[in-house]
Amino acid sequence: MRSEPRVPRQATQRLTEAEPRTRPLAEWNDQQAYVLLAEPGAGKTQAFLEMAALPACVYVTARDFASQQGPRADWRGKTLYIDGLDEMRAGLLFAQGPLENIRARLESLGRPRFRLSC
Repeated sequence: MRSEPRVPRQATQRLTEAEPRTRPLAEWNDQQAYVLLAEPGAGKTQAFLEMAALPACVYVTARDFASQQGPRADWRGKTLYIDGLDEMRAGLLFAQGPLENIRARLESLGRPRFRLSC
């Protein structure tokens, strides 16, 4: 089976409307944290799965990260790729709201490097 050529995903940082900065997603690895915003089907999950395959990285869904099953102690000191914040319904399972639960979990892990998709 022949694999399709892959085009590296790109992301744009918007400091101001006049200064967008676009570069391959992998080149944002020096950032402590970022939020990746894109339309459904744009490839956020696939990009996060690929990036999380690097050493010292972990892929986890936002729902699992915010739930009682996560976070795990072995996630400390790793870069966390937290995927699908937009797939969590506010107030449905989490009394404080999804983003607040994720923030609290990050705090409990000592504020690790993270990437959040929505």
